[in-house]
Amino acid sequence: MNTNREANADRDTVGPLVHELRNAVAPIVNAVHLMKRRFGSDPEVPAALRLIERQLSEIVNTLDSVADAQRLARGEVTAEPQRVELGSVLRAAMNDQLPVIDSRGQHLHLRSPHSSLWIDADPARLAQAFSRVLDTAARSAGEGGDIWLDIAARGDEVEIRVRDSGDEAAPDAEAHEDAASDDAPSAPRTIGLVIASALVELHGGAIETRTLGTSGGSEFTIRLPRAAQPRGPAPTPNDLPLRSRASSEHEWVVPSRRVLLVDDNEAVRTSFAAVLRDLGHDVRLAADGIEALKLAEQWRPEFVVLDVHMPKLNGYDLARRLRSRFPPSVMQLVMMSGTTLDQATLVGAKSAGFDHCIDKLSAVMSLDQLLRGASPEQPAL
Repeated sequence: MNTNREANADRDTVGPLVHELRNAVAPIVNAVHLMKRRFGSDPEVPAALRLIERQLSEIVNTLDSVADAQRLARGEVTAEPQRVELGSVLRAAMNDQLPVIDSRGQHLHLRSPHSSLWIDADPARLAQAFSRVLDTAARSAGEGGDIWLDIAARGDEVEIRVRDSGDEAAPDAEAHEDAASDDAPSAPRTIGLVIASALVELHGGAIETRTLGTSGGSEFTIRLPRAAQPRGPAPTPNDLPLRSRASSEHEWVVPSRRVLLVDDNEAVRTSFAAVLRDLGHDVRLAADGIEALKLAEQWRPEFVVLDVHMPKLNGYDLARRLRSRFPPSVMQLVMMSGTTLDQATLVGAKSAGFDHCIDKLSAVMSLDQLLRGASPEQPAL
């Protein structure tokens, strides 16, 4: 009699649990950034840091997969299609995966047609699906392996074929319920492919997977309906360049800024502040919304980075009060979210007066770009 109620209760605990785990991981990510800056010249330290970064990436990917799977199961994920160029969506996915691919010493080979291919798709959702497939291929390819990405037009469809040189069998998206068994593929690979399949299906497409026989590795074929090219001048795939290994290395050269960092989690607050101060910024801290409001009015920071869930005055209400007093030209408001940035979060942030949203687990890199005046990795609102 209580089975459904218990199942709903279990699902309701997933979101808060993922949020808490992401908050626990964020200070470790910040500490790694600080160690890379201070000890990067030590020949023995980089290898250890790369190991920590890779394991952190595994943890974050698993947490995000669990959160995405829950939203999909609840029917909370929707697509807002628009006419987009396929190459730009794929490049967004590849840029997301390049740091991990580079850290494994892998090689990504891209082959695409000279002319643009157009589809009706939600760029963010579809890029997420492509990113999941690339992640699955990278896990199969192993250290120093190869990943091939081929794009082609097939009549009224576009075909994206991803294959790898690894020796693991492709996980079956239909067999995800068996992911916990000893003989099943690893849970992150299986969950990731299930999520990708669901997102592709939202766009009227499908994913096929197969193992490449005795040669090893896996092949993933994504088919999507093709759309007509829009009228007027159209961007080409080269308008959204793929970051190379050289350009994916981050440059820590920034002008000094006044930054107010607001988070009730002391470890997140202090670890993030240590990195920003090491970069030369003037940073002040607040543990709740009321304290932050007073500091902002007295000190007039150029950037206010806010957590959302805080005591006394939450991040949304604090953003509304600050925006009523200070325009964006005077004070930029940045939401630092401990949850994955879905469309509902972005809409809520914009209505509250935030100028940008950043993921807490990539906050250092994203905010660094904002402070330098560059476009952030996470979306501007």
